[in-house]
Amino acid sequence: MWNHLADRYLLSLGLVPEQDLNSKIKNLTVDEAGQYFQEHYGVRKTVAEINAGVFELIRHFYESEVSLKPGVREFLTFLAERHIPMCLATVTYAGLVQAAMERYGLLTYFKSILTCRDISGKDKPEIFYRAQQLLGTERAATYVF
Repeated sequence: MWNHLADRYLLSLGLVPEQDLNSKIKNLTVDEAGQYFQEHYGVRKTVAEINAGVFELIRHFYESEVSLKPGVREFLTFLAERHIPMCLATVTYAGLVQAAMERYGLLTYFKSILTCRDISGKDKPEIFYRAQQLLGTERAATYVF
């Protein structure tokens, strides 16, 4: 999904993306990618409007397309049957993750959903400390997947 998001967005506007688009924008911020679309494809939207359009594609993906990895449901059931508390920590927006979890009936397995946007950046450990605190577990007995 992520490797083709820019292509999907441009195609949704009736524009044909260049062959190596992802390699050209992969190191850009979201705003810089929006500017790239304006400059190289003549997209006549504001950067904020472009970002909103891209986010809408991501939302649709989480609500309708994302697939459950093999073995996930069985693993979560295994942990739940043993009364092992679980928390979901992610860099993704909570609403997107919640939509996917609801779609597959997995929300009940988790005490909470934490996001890096709510706690800290994805390169900082605070989200894991907060998850541990919510779970009420000792650090040595807390596992991260």
